[in-house]
Amino acid sequence: MSFTVNITREAGCWDDEVAGRPLLQFQPHIVHAVIDADPTLAFEPDKKDPRYGVVIYVGNPVREEYENGESAIWFEPWGFTAQRPSDTLMEKMLELSIKLNAYMIDDHDQTYFLNKEGKLDAYFELRDDLFIIGDKGTHYEVHNSGELKNLNLIPDYMSENFTSFSEAVRKKFLKTEPLPAGQVRLYGPVSSPCSEFVKFYEKNNRQLVVVYYEAFLGLISGWNFANQDNPEKLIPIPEENDSTTNEDIVFLYGYCRSFPRNKFVLACCALMSMRSGKTLKTPKFI
Repeated sequence: MSFTVNITREAGCWDDEVAGRPLLQFQPHIVHAVIDADPTLAFEPDKKDPRYGVVIYVGNPVREEYENGESAIWFEPWGFTAQRPSDTLMEKMLELSIKLNAYMIDDHDQTYFLNKEGKLDAYFELRDDLFIIGDKGTHYEVHNSGELKNLNLIPDYMSENFTSFSEAVRKKFLKTEPLPAGQVRLYGPVSSPCSEFVKFYEKNNRQLVVVYYEAFLGLISGWNFANQDNPEKLIPIPEENDSTTNEDIVFLYGYCRSFPRNKFVLACCALMSMRSGKTLKTPKFI
């Protein structure tokens, strides 16, 4: 039996800087709606912040556990936690996590799920097929570091889950003050110096090199979306084959090695110009 079991929107204990995106948190009003719809659950609000508090499994079929106060699940801004939960309480927690598009993980990094027999089961390490579930049910595949595998989905991810980012994180990632005319704020790999890409390439870190290349593809998608009413400005998406990908990566490496202090986005713009056969008038990136 685990000492602590948590329910969290994320599949791992990640850092938003490493993940390159704001991490998901629970929306209190969604949590309360799920609790209110379940007659086996009750909520005791915290006096300082009534949005959070304690969820009580009042319908626990093991009445001794309920009477001994062993049916409590603490709800805090980052998620839910229970101390030394019984198997009965863990089954209810798993049910709750499924309704909230969340994960149930213990302090030994075991992740719980329902097996084919509908029984509580667990796997013991972060897997390659991890994903997180957005507010509208979209599945976003992620690396073991928490990064989205498809960086082209970052705009959709930001839009779908805006209210599930903490206020502090929204201020950090989604600044609302207007930018000076012609300026574009960057996030993620494209905002890194070219020297970072050179380092990963020369260390033969294929996984991170591909992450940067996917950021390049995402930039093309963003460019084409912004210029959808100007067909002459559209840039063809590179063919999906190893030959084209390797050619592009070598080009990016050559640029980044020559201009290590430039932002990686400028290497992407140079490659976009080369692929399109036209000189692009790029905005000022900050």
